[in-house]
Amino acid sequence: MARRRFVATLEVEIEIEDSLLEAVLTDAWRAYFYVLHTPEDVADHLAPNLAQGRELTSLDGFADQPEGAASLVAVRMTSGASLVDDESSPSSRRRPTPCAPGQSQVRVLGQGRKGRRP
Repeated sequence: MARRRFVATLEVEIEIEDSLLEAVLTDAWRAYFYVLHTPEDVADHLAPNLAQGRELTSLDGFADQPEGAASLVAVRMTSGASLVDDESSPSSRRRPTPCAPGQSQVRVLGQGRKGRRP
């Protein structure tokens, strides 16, 4: 069966409680988990995870936080899907490179891949 690969751009909107930000934006927390210095850094880290359906308490460094301390508000398509590859072309036989632990292929618009493990 033939397959085609498409790319669409999504915008992810999340809410984060101040108590979670206060807990993770500390030197002690950064020493053991991720190097996040601003609320935007925390949002960059959490948005792709929440968009992929991961529970907050399943993420490294966030297990002690209440589940509702960060939540997905909306996911909106900001550009329509476009064909990037199909099985009839030789390049489609390449498999995508798996992400390293702590990274995601979901990207928050304008943010690149911030929030990775150092």
